[in-house]
Amino acid sequence: MSRIKQRLLALLILLAGLKLCFPIYRHIYKLYIRSSQEQLKVGWEIPKETEQNNSPEQFESQHQPPQRLADDAEIIFVSGYKSERNLNSDKVKVNIDRPYKNVLLVLSSYDRVNWDVEASPNTNITGIVLGSNRSSTIVANTNSREVYTADFPYSYEIENKNFVAALEQLNRWFEVDKIDAFRGSYALPGVISISELDPIDPALTLAGYPIEKSTTNSQFDFSNCNYESVKWMSRGAIARSKYIRPQTGIAVSPDRKEIYKLTKAGKLRRT
Repeated sequence: MSRIKQRLLALLILLAGLKLCFPIYRHIYKLYIRSSQEQLKVGWEIPKETEQNNSPEQFESQHQPPQRLADDAEIIFVSGYKSERNLNSDKVKVNIDRPYKNVLLVLSSYDRVNWDVEASPNTNITGIVLGSNRSSTIVANTNSREVYTADFPYSYEIENKNFVAALEQLNRWFEVDKIDAFRGSYALPGVISISELDPIDPALTLAGYPIEKSTTNSQFDFSNCNYESVKWMSRGAIARSKYIRPQTGIAVSPDRKEIYKLTKAGKLRRT
């Protein structure tokens, strides 16, 4: 009986020890998980969801994509706010057919998009830049094994400050001053096929449309610091006065009985 009691006592001690040690083990495990997450790099990283056919190697960078991707390459930019989500799918298929050409493909969106890129056999995709405010994914059936994620602006219109920001970012990375083809839409269609470059358009360049000097000297009115109407021309004020300095953010009625001021909220207030 004494042996049985000793074994029972040893078992009870073992169970008590396990009960005491379990919280410690759980705490150590949480610290390990947290440490693993903190080791994830921020910036130019390929999300876990990113896939490519035949499991090609994917290059990661904490800084920027290599400038060589744009060497002798056409820049094709596809961007939108979101996908059309046909049949509850956010997949957007991009077909590139530029035989015997080097192509740097830039994809960006605000919402999550599952990109599916396919290039014709003789199209050389030098690399793909993927920008998104959400966790977009990509499947690339191309010869390129280089996919870079980036903090890159989206723009579905050329006449938009984000489009200019995209041009400026590409210039900083690759020293290019234009985009050769642009496909933009608020809701990206399920299939986008690109086989031709866009016609030459200054709007697709970093310089934009050239500024032309006005051939006429227009005349208009400004309100000075005393809220008086002063005649100006495009070359400057017509009459010189110590009160000539224009008043900004205000508008005065022709009879000078009412003054409107632009508030910080962007609204006009009558005074």
